[in-house]
Amino acid sequence: MGKIIVDNEIGLIVRGKRLPAHVPDLLEQHADCVLSDGSPVGFYGTGAGYLGVSASTGMGMDGVVMTYDDFASGIYGRIHYVDAVVAKKYNLASPYC
Repeated sequence: MGKIIVDNEIGLIVRGKRLPAHVPDLLEQHADCVLSDGSPVGFYGTGAGYLGVSASTGMGMDGVVMTYDDFASGIYGRIHYVDAVVAKKYNLASPYC
């Protein structure tokens, strides 16, 4: 089957639930968006956040939108988001596997 591309559409990939009975912890839950050309895009928090607040909550962090080129650059440490071989090698979650 050939690749299907629908213009001006996005897909939402929700991950973190490993089995039907699994109840993922807060930091195990995640969602990614995939553009109509198949490339991922995501919104992430950077920086330390508010003093005295866990960075895992995202409170006070600077927001950044990452595209395929950002993921592939390696600057943000998320090459596995666009490289299924790397994701599988290190058993990391990726929109592609």
